[in-house]
Amino acid sequence: MSRATHGSLARGARILNVMSYQPTEAEVLAAVAMGGFEGSPSIQAVALTRAGHAAQLAGLPPLLLVDVIRFLAILGEHALVDRAYAAWAANPHGAVHFEAGLAALMVPNRVEAEARLERAVAVDHPQPMAWNSLAILRLARGHLDTAIEAIETGLIKMPGDRVTAHTAAMLFALRGDSERAGHLRVGDLHLLLERFPGHAQIADAAALHLRRMPRVAGVDFEGPRAQLARRARELDPRLP
Repeated sequence: MSRATHGSLARGARILNVMSYQPTEAEVLAAVAMGGFEGSPSIQAVALTRAGHAAQLAGLPPLLLVDVIRFLAILGEHALVDRAYAAWAANPHGAVHFEAGLAALMVPNRVEAEARLERAVAVDHPQPMAWNSLAILRLARGHLDTAIEAIETGLIKMPGDRVTAHTAAMLFALRGDSERAGHLRVGDLHLLLERFPGHAQIADAAALHLRRMPRVAGVDFEGPRAQLARRARELDPRLP
């Protein structure tokens, strides 16, 4: 293990020892694997959230709240995500609502997910990526017209974005608009109805990282690695 990595683990151990709540080893090592461990702000925020103090974190930088939602969602603690998000529902940053929307899709709770994604594009600092997710979600709920409305807005808000453009082409193809669909392959249409893979990919990447880390005396990497790998495959059964 490099001196930098060992130093991160040591600093994390000192921080965790003084906190009233002790995060699971899987949380700590997942944070290491995803590069969010240095200084441990995410781990402290997760700990406070799990200790029932989410309301105290409402004023933290939005990306820190995104980390908390993502960690808890990956570990399957959906009830805790819902309680935390209730304390952050007035946050003016769309990234928080977008991440909470993706978390709701993991349950899945599509009605709540749609409400959160709609909030993500309506706040003072909107997350334009949410338009693409809204379009896919609305189609999955059988609402092609409103799905197209969402993706057309997404095309305006994210001009040149390849993901949004690809979703738009598939939606136009479903509507029978061959001119706007372009040269889309019909076989691509099934992608619209598949699950959102983002959290699965994060969990899978974290598990792979832990597999590659050198052995360290007294640190169990295999347990957390197996847990993360299992969560990744629960979220996306297509993963090998």
